[in-house]
Amino acid sequence: MTSSQRARRGTSLTVKGSGVAVYPPGATFGPRRLEDFEFVWLLQGTAEWRYDLGSVALGPNSLLLGRPGIQDSFIWHRTRPTRHAYLHFQLVGRLSQLPDPAHWPLLPA
Repeated sequence: MTSSQRARRGTSLTVKGSGVAVYPPGATFGPRRLEDFEFVWLLQGTAEWRYDLGSVALGPNSLLLGRPGIQDSFIWHRTRPTRHAYLHFQLVGRLSQLPDPAHWPLLPA
């Protein structure tokens, strides 16, 4: 399927923001309620990701997907800086070849 065919079906993906963040030892972030999708890729250090359904320990090269409406927070490594990349995006419409985004996994299997 070409991009013009996808556009005709009313599907679009818009990047809302991206970057790399460095947090000092012992820092926290959140809680917050996500308004869009967010990929978080842990590059250095460790973190605990807390979200509506529980918590997950993250190490270097961990990748997670936060979905719109989820409430989450992060507890970054206690004694070393933590660095992660992030990408916020909005998906409008539905990609017919993929399952409903509400069922996308938050972490790789």
